[in-house]
Amino acid sequence: MGWLLGIVDEGRIQDLEGAVLDLTKPLPPDAFARYDGVIAGIAKVRGTEAAVFAQEPSYKGGSMGLGHTRRLEKLVSVATDEKLPIIGFYDSGGVRVQEGGHSLEEASALVGQLIKARDVVPVISAVMGTVSGAAAYAAYMGDAILMIRGKSSLFVWGPGVARAETNTEVTAEELGGADVQSANGTASHVLDDERECLETAARLLGYFRGKGSGQPLEATLSTPQLITQTFDPGSFVEFRGSYARSAVTGLALLEGKTVGVVSSNKEVMRGFLDVDACRKISRFASMCNSLRIPLVTLLDSPGVYPGPEQEKAGVIRASGEAIKEYASSGSPKVAVITGEAYGGAFVGFTSKALGSKKVFAYPTARISVLSLPAYSEIFLKRRVDALAGEAKQTELDRGSTDYLKQMDPSKGVKEGYIDEIIDPSQTRAKLVEAFKGAGVF
Repeated sequence: MGWLLGIVDEGRIQDLEGAVLDLTKPLPPDAFARYDGVIAGIAKVRGTEAAVFAQEPSYKGGSMGLGHTRRLEKLVSVATDEKLPIIGFYDSGGVRVQEGGHSLEEASALVGQLIKARDVVPVISAVMGTVSGAAAYAAYMGDAILMIRGKSSLFVWGPGVARAETNTEVTAEELGGADVQSANGTASHVLDDERECLETAARLLGYFRGKGSGQPLEATLSTPQLITQTFDPGSFVEFRGSYARSAVTGLALLEGKTVGVVSSNKEVMRGFLDVDACRKISRFASMCNSLRIPLVTLLDSPGVYPGPEQEKAGVIRASGEAIKEYASSGSPKVAVITGEAYGGAFVGFTSKALGSKKVFAYPTARISVLSLPAYSEIFLKRRVDALAGEAKQTELDRGSTDYLKQMDPSKGVKEGYIDEIIDPSQTRAKLVEAFKGAGVF
């Protein structure tokens, strides 16, 4: 139970049955049999009371028998009722095969409890070893999903089932290792070792509870400079940094208060939003809505990525789901248009009509249905095709100038869909002012 010992204050946890366990001392020989392979209870983590549990892989492979799963169901239910955050350490092969369908039904109930809990409290899942089957689904319900490079694996079926059912030879690392699950957006954070994993879980708990905890986590090298300049120094914690990198999502501190951040990344696909970027934004916005975390959007995007492959992949559905999350009133939202804001990017992520409390724009912002190149291709080209020479160029220049005037953010201020044009140096102060005005800070 080193994982719990490494994170709970004074190594003490109050078990669900009422006993106080001192994890600094060896547990009784029959402890894991009595608890069916899972230690679960209430403890303090950096001074915050939380529901915590850890599966014990040395007891029947950490498998989820009836007693094991019912203990977790009870813990999650208590956490939901008492509004306690949940931290779970997973290392399990899933439902105990010997107990058959009944254990499957209980595992389903646990997943259902976790889904309900996420609407009320933050849930942190730490994948400490090999996790498969129902345990994998339970772990996936975390707002944050932590994995350890070279040690954690997460999959629905393991290599043995893959070999038996599909005649595929694959290792656990190849099937669902940390790098695999980070690249596909399942893992929110990949850490180098157990110590870093425990530290990250504790720090994230602080962020989820509304403020930083301990030494701030460092931003990744891919973090847009505007984020590092706007929020409290060193406080940005990126979520799913290896996945769908045209959009950046994470938590940061603004005057010591936790905010969610969604930002365009112009270094990748010019900031276009593809299916994966929309899914990434959707899941992050859903978390902020559930946990009432204020959300800041820094938008510089030419819109949803155009093309047949994206349409086949369901980009309308993916972007529509992201827009639906943004329209939720659960999280107060403030947007800053820092560059381009065309089509669905503006509609979905900065629109006052869909819930943004305040929308600011830089003087260089450009807001419209289409970019200038797209407008020229679709509209201007038809108007000038019949012209030649100097007359053609004159008409192109005139049409482009008129369109650029329409894109100017000052037009948005006059018409009410932009609140204010601000200098980039004012970004932090304006965000603080907006959230204070909304009664958030």
